[in-house]
Amino acid sequence: NYICHRVFCVNNVPETWDETPDASNYNLARYKEHLAQLVRRNKGTVKYWEIANEPNSGHHAKTLGEGPERAANYVKLLKAGYEVVKKEDPDAVVVGISGCPGFVPWTEQVLAAGGAPYFDVVTIHNYRAAPIQNS
Repeated sequence: NYICHRVFCVNNVPETWDETPDASNYNLARYKEHLAQLVRRNKGTVKYWEIANEPNSGHHAKTLGEGPERAANYVKLLKAGYEVVKKEDPDAVVVGISGCPGFVPWTEQVLAAGGAPYFDVVTIHNYRAAPIQNS
């Protein structure tokens, strides 16, 4: 017997971190509303919610920034995602960090930026043959 759970990866990232409700751009307020709608619509069928896929990779540089700024911005996103998911479905599991190679330093940066309270499970995307401690 196998148990299979759906994981929904919310990979969109706000263009700005302001929370003006009527902003014309995709800001943090619109991200939260979008996520709330997704969680409401999928409550009972999706248990795991991953907040951004591989936020330490190059494809998030435009929205999350570079260097230490990236981890701090990811924590903003993670916090917002965690709070929305738990409000809409307290039994849901928030998946965080979700790093690709470079996982160990990325995890340390996220934790140093205050991210620890905002996820229930960590995912590791290890594409290398080397052990994780070397990535």
